[in-house]
Amino acid sequence: MADIDTPPSDARLRAYLASLPAPAAPPIAERILGLHRRRQRRRRLAWVGSAAACALAVAVVLPLVQQTAPAAGDLSAEATAPPQAVPTPAALRQLDRALQAAYARDADPAELEALWRAREAALAAADAVPPAPVRI
Repeated sequence: MADIDTPPSDARLRAYLASLPAPAAPPIAERILGLHRRRQRRRRLAWVGSAAACALAVAVVLPLVQQTAPAAGDLSAEATAPPQAVPTPAALRQLDRALQAAYARDADPAELEALWRAREAALAAADAVPPAPVRI
């Protein structure tokens, strides 16, 4: 009875606690921690794999781009030639109005044929001019 009333000494308490078995983690905690570790490992591997794929893509594509890109002073004569006269939309509208007016006043077929030829030539000239190269 005297043992219950007297407080235990620190040394006896520590010895008693050290003699107790370590508490076992519940099985669910081990599964959750293992799953968490596997997910972290998988994420790290995904990042490493993505970085390696990007580095490989850059290593393959960069030399190809550098080979096909023209030098700054190496422009072809076609690119440096002055642009050809391209009919503007206003000029095409003017030809269309002239055609409408000719049909409205019942013009002779020779005049209509000349207007149609002029319109077709203007459209062909617009299609024949390649777009100007754009520097990026």
